[in-house]
Amino acid sequence: MEKYIARFKPLKPDTEISVAVPFNLYSNEKGSFNDDLDNKFRMALHWLERLERIKLGYFTITHLEFDAASLNKLAERLNNCPDLDCENVCHAIIELFPRDGQSNKVVQLSIASLRSISKLSLENLFAALLKNHAAGIIKLLQDVVIEPTKIRLDETNHCKNIYYENQQKYPAILSYFSFARENYAVLPNGSVPNGSSFLKEKN
Repeated sequence: MEKYIARFKPLKPDTEISVAVPFNLYSNEKGSFNDDLDNKFRMALHWLERLERIKLGYFTITHLEFDAASLNKLAERLNNCPDLDCENVCHAIIELFPRDGQSNKVVQLSIASLRSISKLSLENLFAALLKNHAAGIIKLLQDVVIEPTKIRLDETNHCKNIYYENQQKYPAILSYFSFARENYAVLPNGSVPNGSSFLKEKN
């Protein structure tokens, strides 16, 4: 965890500025996507807090990661933005970009702050970010893992061989993957933001 945090800030006690740590950090370090490893990491975080070594905050995705070099002189590339939403997102990024951001390889920006400044819904915010990434204006460094939960397995097994004309009345699980494909479609050559993300489907 210290190795991960060191990408964003010096390793010294700081009660003012928090760092968003992904729950799959340990499994990624091991090159696996095993739920047991994620659970062990969460348990370790729990006991580290009980031992007063760390202080936990929100248990959700609160920040996005950007390549710091890609945000250098971002204001000079605003005219290349595909549309107004994309331009508004860039203005928000410029406003939130920390003064010492260029001293790090990666910059974390708050999703809530990006939404507040850009005045965009969550859906439109992510759409604009993906468009800007596809246009080479910014570089997102975000893993995306989409996997059906156990509660959807019966629905998946029932619907996997069913064809719906005109994409009407999609079951929930098909909607999830359809949404993911729509997002990936805006990226060049079907790539994903950091080249290592993936869409994992299970039968």
